[in-house]
Amino acid sequence: MTFQCPGCGAQVEHPGHQCHPAPKPEDCPFCGKKPSLSSHMCPEKIRKMEFVCLNCGRLAVASGEKGLCRPLKLFL
Repeated sequence: MTFQCPGCGAQVEHPGHQCHPAPKPEDCPFCGKKPSLSSHMCPEKIRKMEFVCLNCGRLAVASGEKGLCRPLKLFL
């Protein structure tokens, strides 16, 4: 069974892999630049990532971030 992302229209096999793009923020809180994509990942943000979802591999700064259903603390 496939699911269609309501944001971008992509077909995915698992509902947790949909992007649901949100409005772009004015400035990235990590690098201060205006992001060109809703999935903006700058080097500063990547260095702050501390959790990964065990279901889909999504990275997050905090364990309570939306879309992180099985968080695991990264040990780097």
